[in-house]
Amino acid sequence: PDTPSSYPPGCPSSYPSSDRQSEASTACEAFLVDADAKLAYGGTGHVFDWSWLAEAGIRPERLILSGGLNPENVGKAIQTLNPWAVDVSSGIQGASPRIKDAGKMEAFVNAVQTALCKRPCDEAL
Repeated sequence: PDTPSSYPPGCPSSYPSSDRQSEASTACEAFLVDADAKLAYGGTGHVFDWSWLAEAGIRPERLILSGGLNPENVGKAIQTLNPWAVDVSSGIQGASPRIKDAGKMEAFVNAVQTALCKRPCDEAL
């Protein structure tokens, strides 16, 4: 998997090893974490290794997870990371670039709802 980059809204980009990580953690309400697209503009479908998130100290209630999510893996992402929100683009794309597929959208939402139902009652939305 790719190396992730995080793009906290209104905060400088940072990596888990950055000295600015703790500063950004207190200054930002949430972190949108996505795969590093290497000069590509979003929607690349790349998944990154989620294991670094615990080391980065990003609390789940402040995590917006993006990067390669689709109907097949979003449930595992929710069960593993318990993010505040998930973001999807290419994971629900149809045959034409940037055009969303209604069936994939429905499958994605169903997978999210199923994962949320598997959470303990005190964590479910």
